[in-house]
Amino acid sequence: MAESRFTVAIRAQYNDHNDKCDIIARKNSEDLTPEQNAIFDQLSDEIKKRYYGAGLIIPENLEGKRVLDIGCGSGSLVFILSKLVGPTGYVVGMDISDKLIETAKSQIEYHQKAWGYSKPNCEFSVGNAEKLDFEPDSFDLIVSNGVYCLCPDKKGSFQSAYSVLKEGGQFYLSDVYAERQLPAEYHDNEFLWNRRGVDVDAELATILSSSYLKDNFNFEDIDNEPSTHRNQNPFAYLDKLLAEGNAPDFIFKANE
Repeated sequence: MAESRFTVAIRAQYNDHNDKCDIIARKNSEDLTPEQNAIFDQLSDEIKKRYYGAGLIIPENLEGKRVLDIGCGSGSLVFILSKLVGPTGYVVGMDISDKLIETAKSQIEYHQKAWGYSKPNCEFSVGNAEKLDFEPDSFDLIVSNGVYCLCPDKKGSFQSAYSVLKEGGQFYLSDVYAERQLPAEYHDNEFLWNRRGVDVDAELATILSSSYLKDNFNFEDIDNEPSTHRNQNPFAYLDKLLAEGNAPDFIFKANE
């Protein structure tokens, strides 16, 4: 099966992220147990700075389970799960980005030692969610976070996951979705599939470029006074929180 051109573009984008990422994203600590938070804090820095802050969904009762993470990235969730399944369990991480998988493999020994295991209980491989290369009925549990939205063949991806899941197994999915069918032309729009950076409309760009946040963005040909159609200041609420000493946590922080 030939890969979609969108899949090729997405792989290139995440390979690029792997090389350039030097940030540590905020984790969703409020959704995690104290044990899970403590495990995350023990991850290596190389793994933390390639975790994108999309949120961690961690199943319960994992000891001794065989788990597959579809779209594992650099392996942050795989390494957390490898601690929770214990030495008798096993976790497999699969991702379309060969560079992220290379990074994940380089950190296996670090986490094996951190968890106090005599041998690794996880592995990583390059693959495509639309056609998983694993034996049928080989996993007790599948997890996936923010991956299926990037798969052009959604039906094939779910069928492939079902084929490798054991009878009575569970599939934990965290993703984004549309509440209605998208127009056909959206499905063939490479710009929508392969978003590099954050693109904003002219109105928002004008506002940002004239605000005290302008140094956080790269603008071209924007030199107007900030305005909105409703004459609203989008930073008023943030200003209020700052004045009260209740500034929200940053989503990202840069490594020194």
